[in-house]
Amino acid sequence: MAAPDRPNVVLVVTDTQGLNAVGELGGVGSGVVDTPHLDSLADAGVTCANAYAGAPVCGPSRSCLFTGNYPHRAGGWANSVRLHQGVRTMGSYFREAGYRTAYVGKWHLDGDYFGDGTAPDYYEQEYWYDGHNYREDMGDEFFRWWWTEGMAENFNAEHPPDVLRQRGITREDVWAGRIVDRARSFVEDVGDDQPYFLVVSIDEPHEPSLCPPEFAERYVEDLPPLPENYESAQELRDKPAHHQARAAEFRNGEFFIDSLSDPESGVLPRPVYFGCSEFVDTEIGRLLETIDAHDRENTLVSYTSDHGHHLGAHGLDSKWATMYDETVNVPLVFRYPNGLPTGERRDSIASHVDLLPTLLDFAGIADEVDVDGRSMRRFLAAGERYRDAAVMEYGAFSAKSVGADGIGFFPIRALVNEDYKLVINLLESDEFYDLNERPHEVTNRIDDNDYTDRRDELFQDLVSRMEAAGDPFRGRAWADRGWR
Repeated sequence: MAAPDRPNVVLVVTDTQGLNAVGELGGVGSGVVDTPHLDSLADAGVTCANAYAGAPVCGPSRSCLFTGNYPHRAGGWANSVRLHQGVRTMGSYFREAGYRTAYVGKWHLDGDYFGDGTAPDYYEQEYWYDGHNYREDMGDEFFRWWWTEGMAENFNAEHPPDVLRQRGITREDVWAGRIVDRARSFVEDVGDDQPYFLVVSIDEPHEPSLCPPEFAERYVEDLPPLPENYESAQELRDKPAHHQARAAEFRNGEFFIDSLSDPESGVLPRPVYFGCSEFVDTEIGRLLETIDAHDRENTLVSYTSDHGHHLGAHGLDSKWATMYDETVNVPLVFRYPNGLPTGERRDSIASHVDLLPTLLDFAGIADEVDVDGRSMRRFLAAGERYRDAAVMEYGAFSAKSVGADGIGFFPIRALVNEDYKLVINLLESDEFYDLNERPHEVTNRIDDNDYTDRRDELFQDLVSRMEAAGDPFRGRAWADRGWR
């Protein structure tokens, strides 16, 4: 059993799962998906209602989350871009402090989505299980179907569960199921005389959202309605041109997922995605069962997702070069019976960049860590406000090809506080939202004279933060905006 001043630390990270794809989650989730285990985790801990990812896409967000630095400093500022040499990630700090350390699942910090099957030297190779390992276990034929043909089949079939049923998909076939099996083995293997640090990085519900057919079946007939802030082509006229173009692709069925080509239906035909979200919750429940059987009281468990999913908001799907809350406002829950209250919610701003220093703080490691983030321990324990705004970044969807998003290099910086959000799209028009308005982030106030003072306050704050952080993308172009 870990000593009270050296708790076990477990971080569970899902992929592409925003607050619109979970259950109640301490009162901040949408409730459109049944996630009883995550809901129970929130009820037993502290839920952050306004937590923001460092970026709206996988690699950059993970570079922020796992290093405590913004993507421009960590190095992974776009998918397929690896971290800068010498940048430390979570496991190195815990290993150096005497913890046993394991990372199971998607890595995506070495420039390749699936990795090479080899753990960094500060994680135990026996429990490492990236996409390369998953491919070796499942075989090339299955892997090709899963990542290519399956992507289209699962989402575009008239009855998607039939595709999964014909393939005979069980929990053992899904990356998430295998990840959780290995993570549970690690917890079983750890002795009582040494604390452990464990990252469980689940790729799902990221597309192709593979799951056993019975989970998808539940969402075939009972699909959620389009969100209140779904915007038609006419309603998008005040939004940046790249929002309008991307929304047109979804309406015209030009994307690999034909999910928004019929908005007149009024629903989101995504049974596999929603079913996969529920399946992930079931797997997290299995993991928590094993953790709790060993040392529940002195184990800090944190759950988050690297970013969210538009799910029809603003006429968009998937994730991309936008800073809407659906993609950057992420779930964030902490449960620690020995050190945190239960069933409490924090509404002030929190950020992924602070996750690493927070976990280190609870473990009593490195009082002074040279990262961009800072500990939110007092915020979690007593509600002490520690941050008045969060910064988000975007550089490109992927460094490998323009085809991934159609626009290639596209710098964006955004600042959000509890009331407003400013988004600077360097190569196009900008956005300013009053977050207290409904429908959420529909009315772009960037040119509204009634918001000039508040807009300019956020603008000056954002530019100052870019300068102070040494953001290499900073320069005059950020200040010389047309609305100025």
